[in-house]
Amino acid sequence: MAKRPGFSFLVCPDSELIQSRIRQMLEEFKSAGPWTKRVFWGDEPLPSAFWNDLGVPDLMGSRRMVILRRTDKLKDEELKKLSSSLRGFSESIWPVFCLEKELDKGNLKIPKAVEKRKYYQVADERGWIWRDKGLSRRNIAQFIDAKARELDVQLAP
Repeated sequence: MAKRPGFSFLVCPDSELIQSRIRQMLEEFKSAGPWTKRVFWGDEPLPSAFWNDLGVPDLMGSRRMVILRRTDKLKDEELKKLSSSLRGFSESIWPVFCLEKELDKGNLKIPKAVEKRKYYQVADERGWIWRDKGLSRRNIAQFIDAKARELDVQLAP
């Protein structure tokens, strides 16, 4: 069985695809027990509950996925503060950072403030970043076909 990432980055302008990816990740690593999802938003001031969820394991041993949506909206001091929280691996805490910026000239754009952080570089080196440009006229038919196969549904041409 593959070891789960210490933390993950999901880069996609489509929030539904991000949520679908999160479900896939939870399914992939559910063998050791269920995960509780805790969702926070980077375009709002981060509450103390975010920092507690990110750094303090549950006393009862339950596992939680701490999801930060719109990470690209975080202020630089909050991005810097994440460094200390992401230094060690925790079996019971899985941080997931969602970068949901619109495409820039057809390409995924990572904010410089995120890209320069050591933890982002580590995630990139270890393959802990999932990237998807979202749905477009070019790939919608492939997406629907794949989803139909996944659900074992037959579609007429």
